[in-house]
Amino acid sequence: MENNTIKKWSTIRGLPVALPSQGRNVGVVADFFFEPGTNAVDALLVQTPLHGMRALPASGISTIEKDKVTIPNEQMLLVALPALASGNALTTYKVVGESGTQVGTVSEVWLGITPLVALRIAALDLVTGPGQSNSRAKRIGEDEILHYSQETVVIDDQDARRLR
Repeated sequence: MENNTIKKWSTIRGLPVALPSQGRNVGVVADFFFEPGTNAVDALLVQTPLHGMRALPASGISTIEKDKVTIPNEQMLLVALPALASGNALTTYKVVGESGTQVGTVSEVWLGITPLVALRIAALDLVTGPGQSNSRAKRIGEDEILHYSQETVVIDDQDARRLR
């Protein structure tokens, strides 16, 4: 499923952040911040060697390539970190139907990367609980997510039945 429009978060996390014009890296992608109400990814969290954690707004990203994230200049890395939800934490979230029936736990986050200024959570892969068959892939798209609540992703009961 990974292509030029959607990528696994696990393949983006750990990528170097590069300044092609200077031929050097300025940090490594560590996390992302998203708006739970819209699934919009506002910024990547970048670990820099000299200045610690910095926020890289989606609007400051030039490209997300297989082996690096590029930016036009180092001024794109901001000191202020957004007060938004952490993307890395999503892989511990439970997925439940509206009535509270647990479907599984998030195992992978897929980011929609085209266009870069509209970076977003495009899909979530799920694992089921112990003792349940996991023979087929379970994935929910961004349009199936109703909301996030206390380390939980809430989906429509009809979608929850389909995934069980």
